[in-house]
Amino acid sequence: MRRLNVHPNNFTFSAILHACANTFVIFHGLQVHALCVKHGFNFDVYVGSALLDMYAKCGEMINAKEVFDEMPERNLVSWNSMIVGYLQNECFDEAINCFIEVLREATLKPDQVSFSSFFCACGNLCDAVIGRQGHGVAVKLGLVSLPYVNNSLMDMYCRCGSLCDANSLFGSAGVKDVVTWNVMIMGCVQNHNFEDACKYFWVMRQEGVLHDEASYSSALHAVSCIAVLLRGTLIHGQIIKTGFSRNICVSSSLITMYSKCGNLEDALRAFRESEERNVVSWNSIISACNSMAVLAK
Repeated sequence: MRRLNVHPNNFTFSAILHACANTFVIFHGLQVHALCVKHGFNFDVYVGSALLDMYAKCGEMINAKEVFDEMPERNLVSWNSMIVGYLQNECFDEAINCFIEVLREATLKPDQVSFSSFFCACGNLCDAVIGRQGHGVAVKLGLVSLPYVNNSLMDMYCRCGSLCDANSLFGSAGVKDVVTWNVMIMGCVQNHNFEDACKYFWVMRQEGVLHDEASYSSALHAVSCIAVLLRGTLIHGQIIKTGFSRNICVSSSLITMYSKCGNLEDALRAFRESEERNVVSWNSIISACNSMAVLAK
């Protein structure tokens, strides 16, 4: 394009920056940034937001903050790029502070991306106090009914140990997708409520929501903790029916479950049947063999 002497515009730069962000190549991103400055598009709000996203995905939050501070105009996309960027780079306090700044902007209203990222940051910090305040704002703006926000809010309460609050949100959720169910199953596991985790898993199936990798792995983890082999074999049956037996994550969870339930033979079988094996799979089977060896002594 440049060789043909065709001048790029703000849409061109935004598209190229998104490509750089998705490939995590900071070198190319820096070159494109220099071209943005050269052509006078560095102060364009859309190009600026794309620059923020690129730097955040490449782990360069200092550069992202510099771009953000220099922007003469910031829209909600710009603010969300910063909040999500801080979250992706595990700068949770900064993500929360950025969200609070959005609330102070008279011309802006946070959307589902803003709230979901905020609740995720609160969950990672186990800060239920500020999370509840955000919950109140989300209710006022009528956003809690959105699945994306509701699921993030449930996850935040689970991480903060407030399983009752998560349960309440789950019960009032209009649409319960696979993520909603998984949040509750994983939340129960995180809070050592393994019996309820198993119950949610089976009720999920009764409600016609298909299990995925996360559902199976979480349910198997719950069974591993209570060491009830029959429950594990029932879940294994579902895994075979739905074609997840060769999934790396699920097969590793199966190996661990059978090991914790004292069944090395089935743990080895699950290992052999796994189509792909990674370090987690090998660690699971080695741990299973070690556990059985200790018991044999």
